[in-house]
Amino acid sequence: MPRSRDKYSSGQILLHWLTLAVLIVSWVSHDAVEAAFEQVAATGPFTAQGLVHRIAGVAVLALTLVRVGLRMRHGAPPEPKMPGWMLLVAQASHFALYALLLMIPILGLIAWVGAIESAAELHETLFWMLAITVAVHIGAALYHQFIRHDGLLRRMMPAPRAR
Repeated sequence: MPRSRDKYSSGQILLHWLTLAVLIVSWVSHDAVEAAFEQVAATGPFTAQGLVHRIAGVAVLALTLVRVGLRMRHGAPPEPKMPGWMLLVAQASHFALYALLLMIPILGLIAWVGAIESAAELHETLFWMLAITVAVHIGAALYHQFIRHDGLLRRMMPAPRAR
């Protein structure tokens, strides 16, 4: 089904919300993988602890690669009218979100496979940067919805089901 000009494609919308759900799983399972990393570094044997976190990381990487492909193929709907500085901040924050969504799982894989503590530390630092960026992203979406009333949030909401 082709998307209307004022919304993202249904695939882009699905992947956006699915990525958020997987990020929440990743955050919730963080402590388990940290403990597993320390155990592997200390004793050497593989442990199943933190498996959910590692699977979530690979899923985030795969989802993000598909999202980038869809973004390149379908583009984005036009932005609502806003000051130039606001548009620049929006573009920079979207770039940061995509960059972090790619770098974090790659660093996590490097840390886990290579038992490289510095990669693990950078992975964790960037995850908290992502959490802050996501919080700002959510705040901006709510600002557009409830203060500016410009319909920006509708671009990423699923279409209502026909009855």
